[in-house]
Amino acid sequence: MKEDADVAAVIKEADNVAAAKASTQPQEDSDDDDPPSPPPSPEPMPSHQIPRDKQDAPTDKAQRNFTDADSRIMKTGDGFVQGYNAQIAVDELAQVIVALGVSNQSPDCEHFIPVLDRIVENCGRPPEKASADNGYFSEGNVVRATNRGIDVYIAPGRIKHGKDGEAIAVPDDDSVKARMKAKLATDEGHAVYSRRKVIVEPVFGQIKKPRLPPVPAPRSREGAW
Repeated sequence: MKEDADVAAVIKEADNVAAAKASTQPQEDSDDDDPPSPPPSPEPMPSHQIPRDKQDAPTDKAQRNFTDADSRIMKTGDGFVQGYNAQIAVDELAQVIVALGVSNQSPDCEHFIPVLDRIVENCGRPPEKASADNGYFSEGNVVRATNRGIDVYIAPGRIKHGKDGEAIAVPDDDSVKARMKAKLATDEGHAVYSRRKVIVEPVFGQIKKPRLPPVPAPRSREGAW
């Protein structure tokens, strides 16, 4: 069963990559009147499953909220909440949300590719560049996004940038993590990645901005206050 699932995942991944690349290529004239085949659906958002034992019964540590059974306990900057993990992708120029998704899986890393697929679905093509913080880094995410023709900038951890005019040493390690670290240490990489905060953070700020009650209109001095 696991082997069948792995094969199906590989086939779906290949279909998504082919669709992403085809969307950026000009269509040749054809005498065929059949409409083009629609691209495959985006990869589903990750889902946290209740842990079960070999008898398919919930384990002793399994938890479920009886009010909202699909929600899960999420760690936030203010502590833990019972809720969901919402993801958005924002266009750099217009600061418009071009893709979104919601899941009950807490780690951000697993959401990167599904959100990229939703960008392709909504916009008809993959982005030329994409940046994300270190919570989204994995070698798999970098490779899969690159296969879609996307120039990705994801911090693999805390990045130390050289001073102006200082030569940046390329690490001997040729791993995806080392190459991404060297890429972000270049002037171009630093410039692209540093834009991440001014692209997406203002949108988060607008979403989380508290809604104040309306201010009552001032009354006439001749009326009652």
